Amino acid sequence: KEQKSRREQYLYRLARQSKSDPDISAKIGGMLIYNQVIEQFLSDIIEKSIHYIKAKIWPVSVDLEVDLDNATFGKMIEYFRQFATVEPNREKILSDLRKFNIKRNQVVHDLFDIENLENLAQELNDYADLADEIIWMLTEYDKQVCENFCKLSQQINEEENK
Repeated sequence: KEQKSRREQYLYRLARQSKSDPDISAKIGGMLIYNQVIEQFLSDIIEKSIHYIKAKIWPVSVDLEVDLDNATFGKMIEYFRQFATVEPNREKILSDLRKFNIKRNQVVHDLFDIENLENLAQELNDYADLADEIIWMLTEYDKQVCENFCKLSQQINEEENK
């Protein structure tokens, strides 16, 4: 877990550095790294949220199956919409994730049609700014899901001690 966290931090630093790099290939690489970092956050939040929901309704069981390993980025956004616990900024995150996905698709699918590399560089910088905002919001969101788990654990302990 610690190694995974260090890897995420390292990759995030690389992505952020790509904004100041004048080389367009570095900016494209940064875009791909940002995408993967955000996807990892989404995966973690979705998984934690599903476990929280199951713990909250226990002893009742519910089948909340998701295929995170094979999900496209668009599907990850949909899983977040369906399964992430309702926390502050949820709708803003969803809106920004959709914008982010549209921007990524435009850049990737129109890469050869963009005539001016300066315009592409600006698009990629805008993309990076949006990614930074999303990552910040997802970090806060993840903390809130973890806090909910702690509160639920305290509730269960209090009920058991009665």
